[in-house]
Amino acid sequence: MKASSSSYQLLPPDEIHKEWKLIRENYESALMREYTSDEYLRPKQNINFLSDYRDLQLELARLLVGWIPNIPWLKLKMDLGRQAYLMIQIIEIFELRLRELPGSKKQIGANERFKSLQKILAKALNIEDFLIGVFKVVQINFFQRLEDHLKECDPIADLPTIDRIETVLSILKKQIEWVDIWVSSYTVQNPEGASLRKDYIQNVFESLGGFHSNQVKQLPLSPYQDNKLQDAGIEPAQLEQGFSIVEEFKFIAPRITHGKLSDLLYQNFAEMFVPDSLGYMVFDMDGMPYEFYRDFIKQLWDECRHIAMGMRELEKLGIPLNTLPLNEVKREKPYTWYLARLCYTGEGCSFPRKLSAADAFFRLGFPSAATITEYDIADESHHVKYIERWLPLLHQKEECKESLAEIIEEVQRQSLSWVKNKSKLDVKNVKGKFGAFCKAIDFDIDFTAV
Repeated sequence: MKASSSSYQLLPPDEIHKEWKLIRENYESALMREYTSDEYLRPKQNINFLSDYRDLQLELARLLVGWIPNIPWLKLKMDLGRQAYLMIQIIEIFELRLRELPGSKKQIGANERFKSLQKILAKALNIEDFLIGVFKVVQINFFQRLEDHLKECDPIADLPTIDRIETVLSILKKQIEWVDIWVSSYTVQNPEGASLRKDYIQNVFESLGGFHSNQVKQLPLSPYQDNKLQDAGIEPAQLEQGFSIVEEFKFIAPRITHGKLSDLLYQNFAEMFVPDSLGYMVFDMDGMPYEFYRDFIKQLWDECRHIAMGMRELEKLGIPLNTLPLNEVKREKPYTWYLARLCYTGEGCSFPRKLSAADAFFRLGFPSAATITEYDIADESHHVKYIERWLPLLHQKEECKESLAEIIEEVQRQSLSWVKNKSKLDVKNVKGKFGAFCKAIDFDIDFTAV
């Protein structure tokens, strides 16, 4: 029988979308209802666990970069930047699965238990104790929890979670193997100290409920005297002996690379201050959105790579690293001023110079130096976007008395003064002309000389 035209009326697309939204909200709410399953985890249980895993890794990642200033050894500084970045990748992996599950609306980083854990982990007798607490206790507990989680997943219905967990387990396995390189000798030479740290952090982790928020107990007493412990973010940032620390601004200090193409490689090497500076900021700035920490931990790790890139190419050219000027690093607060300087006088001005340098390196037969410069340009283009994205919120959060425009103008004025000893008249000449400003502070480079 043919239906009459009045029996059904096709809804317009916008009305259909409204109904779909209501239907989705209803079924998401229904899937969060209280039933128990002794065989496999339900979606709502997965949401709770995966959300906890994200929150834990965020607190650890912020803590790792907060400890970068405490580390004197350049290799370990750069390694910590990478390990923090891998923790962010773990968050992103689980976030992909959480977006597929209904009712997943928890804000990343809202777990107060793991914030408390971070504060305790941040204080350690020495670098090895710090690494033991984070990796040999907490990350091993995480590894073991994920192995158990695999057994709790329905092997067909929940295969997407299984895939994500297996990927994360491979990252954690490499992390645990990596930390052994740094703590194995300490563990052998000081077994009692290493065991004390492990036992204390394990007790703290269990008292905070581990991955079960309903099992929180009273925290154990610390076995350490608080005045013997070092906290994250010490000042000035530590750096092993053998480098040339100078008082004057490093980019105007005399150096063997000055005026040559190799000065671009020196500038990579001299980015050594950025992981320390960003480490202070990421650790200190509580209450920012997760994406703020994600972006700047990625930038921090990029800068660690840039340092290593510059070191490798300078050593190829036979340029002794211990002769190249560096500056001592302390917190530069408000961080709004630091980021404004980094973006609007440094990275934002570097692209023409670096692109010309890459072309010159290729022409002169230095392809690896050219290639790293191209990767540097690719990274820095994202860094400028990160800073442009977050600077207004940071400015608001820090309640700076100056407007953001005034801060940007002032850091540019300072840069003209530091780099070229420009007068106030020069500032007026380039005001409002970013290209002219960048040209005014640019380095003089002979693109035919390495």
